[in-house]
Amino acid sequence: MSGGKTIDKGLYLKRKFEAFPDKNTDAENCKMRNLKRQNKPLQQEKKLLSMNIEKVIAFIKHVKQLELH
Repeated sequence: MSGGKTIDKGLYLKRKFEAFPDKNTDAENCKMRNLKRQNKPLQQEKKLLSMNIEKVIAFIKHVKQLELH
């Protein structure tokens, strides 16, 4: 058989915590937490970049209008 099966998330988590009771940690101690922390600055950089691009486009339009006059 090929292809993935749909996993019942509730059942998966129940079995996970039954099999690994010592692994119940909070989100701050999770390994994936570092990725979430890195993602926020990346989103801020993207936002700043898009704002700068909009400013450059507005400046170019302004210069073109000045050239027409």
